[in-house]
Amino acid sequence: MRWKLLLIYFIVTWLTGFVFAQENRYQFSQLDINNGLSHNRVTCIYKDNKGFMWFGTKSGLNRYDSYRFKVFKHNFNNPASISDDCIININTGPENKLWIQTRSGFNIYDPNTERFSHHVKKELQKLGIPDSLIINFEKDKFGNFWFLHVNKGVYKFNTAKRSTIHLQHSVTDTTSLYAGEASSIAEDTNGNIWLIYKNGVIEKIDHQTNRITKRIYTVNHITSDEPVGYRFYIDQQNDFWVFSPTNKMGTIYINSEKNNFKWFSSSSVTNKISSDIVYSVVQDNKGLVWIATDHGGINLLNKTNFSIQYLKKSPDNNNSLSDDCIVSMYKDNTNIIWLGTFKNGISYYHENIIKFPLYKHQDSDPNGLSYNDNNKFLEDAKGNLWIGSNGGGLIYFNRKTGKFTTYLHNPHNTNSLCNNVVASLCLDHEQKLWIGTYFGGMDCFDGKTFTHYRHNPADKNSISDNRVWDILEDSEHNLWVGTLRGGLNLFDRKNKVFKHYLPGQSGGILDQYISGLMEDHEGNLWVSSNQGLYVILKASQKIIHYQHNEADRNSLVNNNISNILEDSRNLIWITTNEGLSMFNAKTNKFKNFRQEDGLPINAVLNVLEDNHQQMWMSTANGVSKLSISLKNGHYKYQFKNYDQTDGLQGKLFNEDAAFKTKAGELIFAGADGFNMFKPEKIISDKIKPVLVLTDFQLFNKSLQAGEETNGHQILSRS
Repeated sequence: MRWKLLLIYFIVTWLTGFVFAQENRYQFSQLDINNGLSHNRVTCIYKDNKGFMWFGTKSGLNRYDSYRFKVFKHNFNNPASISDDCIININTGPENKLWIQTRSGFNIYDPNTERFSHHVKKELQKLGIPDSLIINFEKDKFGNFWFLHVNKGVYKFNTAKRSTIHLQHSVTDTTSLYAGEASSIAEDTNGNIWLIYKNGVIEKIDHQTNRITKRIYTVNHITSDEPVGYRFYIDQQNDFWVFSPTNKMGTIYINSEKNNFKWFSSSSVTNKISSDIVYSVVQDNKGLVWIATDHGGINLLNKTNFSIQYLKKSPDNNNSLSDDCIVSMYKDNTNIIWLGTFKNGISYYHENIIKFPLYKHQDSDPNGLSYNDNNKFLEDAKGNLWIGSNGGGLIYFNRKTGKFTTYLHNPHNTNSLCNNVVASLCLDHEQKLWIGTYFGGMDCFDGKTFTHYRHNPADKNSISDNRVWDILEDSEHNLWVGTLRGGLNLFDRKNKVFKHYLPGQSGGILDQYISGLMEDHEGNLWVSSNQGLYVILKASQKIIHYQHNEADRNSLVNNNISNILEDSRNLIWITTNEGLSMFNAKTNKFKNFRQEDGLPINAVLNVLEDNHQQMWMSTANGVSKLSISLKNGHYKYQFKNYDQTDGLQGKLFNEDAAFKTKAGELIFAGADGFNMFKPEKIISDKIKPVLVLTDFQLFNKSLQAGEETNGHQILSRS
């Protein structure tokens, strides 16, 4: 292909900078075939007046309601189905019906009946348009429709007057359309309509007079082996961005006021974009211009200085673009930027939705997190973190330098970690680190030396089991050790002996499986197990045992407990596989929360309280926030659930793998890294969605509009 470009305007040279690094603040969510999308090649995107997102793909039309996809495909046995599965474009036409452009022509979708009409020529003739050879159309801000014909100019349909005006070229009228073949149509912020022709000419149609009032000759000569399908985007300043998805031309910026322009390409010394094939351009609400490219990701251009930032796919970052080939792009009325990719579905970005920051292992970073699967977290006096991993040893995270240091078990070195599976951590009043491991016993680390404590069957004063599940130093500096199969231990650090609280002792703890330890504000010791909850009262040393009672809805929700916490209200929170319990010591009653109350799943693994008295839980199906408010003397409970699309490390989290830092950050960990975040920075979109009925079921069977049941039509419209 040969190009020759002669600029006819004066070229102004700007100083241009480049930013190659992708900023973490651009965090994308992903949707693909695993979420129900019919195909991962997304060719076009649109949002209708009911708030539904529509995605055209290589294989089917998709309607998305923020929860699930509904797929429309051609059905040979249904004449009211869509005519072709390959979707090219989507737009709203007259009577709020969707016009779907497919490989085999336009279809008109009626949202009331969910039926597709293929008789587009007949519908156009009703509007005064003789045939169906329509390239595209634009609805202006006044509600009128402008249909761009293949070779007959433009037809303007006035919806108020129900009349159509035909605009075409006239050799005797200089205010008529240009004598050429237009390839695209768009509206500016003033409601004027602009056309771009295949030779690069751009002209303005005044929306009041329907006459041409401005014509821009962007190029003097373009020669090519094939016709140029120019497209253009008009930004908020009414400037133009000209591009062509079928040609390697980059994009041309035209300043509408100064009548000068600037060319961005991959070969430019300045103003360099990552690819010469541009599929789409949009401008966000901050004025940044998003340029979607082929194999170059997104080029984010700042119009104030024309600096460019490159957003690309990163294999180590789940919140980066899912694909560098962006074939479609759309900004909706809530300022979400939707990106359709060539092979990997949809990526979308909203500046007001801050995702959960994720820490995970990256092969390219030797100083980064060495192991993804982590069990325990602890903060030292300097604000740095100790991390107990599930097979990768003990990890130290220096928050100031961002460097992770790993301590591993070495069978040939007695001064090393006793086992690489770290199940519990405790920092005592002397700043010594106590490390509980799985089958390795317990270590004490003073920063230089690891001292080992292991079970010895010949020594009754040794630790009762080498599977140390939790360690707690109480307010009187007693060191309590909970084991997986050896019950509760109290360690006498002076004499180096362990006292055992064994199952079967009168009035004692019945279980040898200890999952967690917690001291409340009165100094009582709470012990969780798989046979309920125990409290060792400080004053009397009496042990109280709480268990689930099927006959008592105010009892513990389940006996198999993973985590316990006392909040700032002195309420005790207990997590189990069957839900969340809240214990009020004043009433001696439990209030239970399950999936039917708003949890994403019954299996709750960890619970933390933030600085605003909101409770956060990690579960087997994401993270949940419980907001508690007092209204008219009654407490109100409301759950907000988060999943992987919000940046979480995964759906499933590890038991008791949660921590709150002194700065108020919350940490939840799983097999694919850990999320550490400040709750006040997790912002959800506050725009209220439109309420739409998406499904109607009779006897658990979904009914379609017009469908009869027992001789009766239940729904006349969708």
